[in-house]
Amino acid sequence: MKWIKKTVFLFISLAIITFGVAFSIRGNLGISPISSIPYVLSLFTPLSVGVASMLVNGSLILLQVLVLKKDFKLYQLLQIPMVVVFGWLQDFALWATQGMGYQNYLQQWLLCLLGVVTLGIGVAGEIVVAVMTMPAEGLNLAICSKYPVKPGNVKIAIDCSLVAGAILISLLFLHRLEGVREGTIAAAVLVGTVVKLVMKPVQAAERAFTGDGQEEADT
Repeated sequence: MKWIKKTVFLFISLAIITFGVAFSIRGNLGISPISSIPYVLSLFTPLSVGVASMLVNGSLILLQVLVLKKDFKLYQLLQIPMVVVFGWLQDFALWATQGMGYQNYLQQWLLCLLGVVTLGIGVAGEIVVAVMTMPAEGLNLAICSKYPVKPGNVKIAIDCSLVAGAILISLLFLHRLEGVREGTIAAAVLVGTVVKLVMKPVQAAERAFTGDGQEEADT
């Protein structure tokens, strides 16, 4: 029962993350690195952002397999249904926020910052529940388990690679820059800060939701 509650909490966290991405997209100042390629792909293909996100995250799972080889565990394939649900939630979040817009640059920044804060809360929830990581973080952990590198440096490398890929695809197929702007930098810099700030209240919420706090009180 507790595992089910943790899974539900994880899906709630994923939903919060997708709304954070949706707010950033509506602000049109650039979005977080992990969503930059799916967003660009959605602009010139029949794919929705959610479906494109499934494909990009699926490729990150494949990279985990290539890095870990025989050390890739069967349970890590649970990332696949997680990615599918995340994609569906992303399209729902974009549908739910389709009426949002802006009239000036300040409003763009407000939407961008709303996206950053929402994204940070969702990421904190994903970390706290510790059921399964998203593929980008899974790739980070895979690389760190095989090579003597720091997780922070690997995360920066992964984020930079995703942003570079989004820029390249955008310029090649759209002949203009889309999805990567000052908001992308803001997300890369500020989301981690938000995660640190909200970690304790999110931990309290997770304990209350799953019953961990009650179990500790009973013991």
